[in-house]
Amino acid sequence: MRIRFKAFPFALAYAAQTFDRRFRIFKHTCTSLVPVPLPRWSEDLVPQQTHLAAAASPTSQPASIYAVDDVPGLTDLYKSLLEATGYVVRTFNHRMKALAALKADRPGPALLITNYLGRSMPVSDFIQGCRAVDPSLRILMASGFDQSEMRFSQVKPDRFIQKPFTPEEFHQAVKDVLAAA
Repeated sequence: MRIRFKAFPFALAYAAQTFDRRFRIFKHTCTSLVPVPLPRWSEDLVPQQTHLAAAASPTSQPASIYAVDDVPGLTDLYKSLLEATGYVVRTFNHRMKALAALKADRPGPALLITNYLGRSMPVSDFIQGCRAVDPSLRILMASGFDQSEMRFSQVKPDRFIQKPFTPEEFHQAVKDVLAAA
């Protein structure tokens, strides 16, 4: 399809006008509908899961985990999945902020979950900085890339999980990384 650039603004104006007209018709037909209340998020809707963090040791506190990803939706997902099983989760959308929090927090987290790509700092520098602050920190890499496609300069993560993954696979990877500590 070939686009004539002189006619392009007119085509956009026509599309906007047509959309507005169709939207008004749609809006008019939807006014007679009765709103249906959606169920609220509650503990009743969430299936009961075993508390992996609490089951490890009944006398110890749940493990603290940092989840770092540029996409806020993914950090929210990690937080909801992990808090449902008893972990204490702190999320970050910038690697620099996560590294600063790692330096400031004592005791630090038992596990750090991060992705391969990031805009705020290269992953190799981030992992190296985290290990410089806390050499015993376990790192789980969650990425859409295949593990063979990833390149690290010196320090590598302890475990890798490829996106997309199921909640069960994610919980098992977290459990395995923490058990290896």
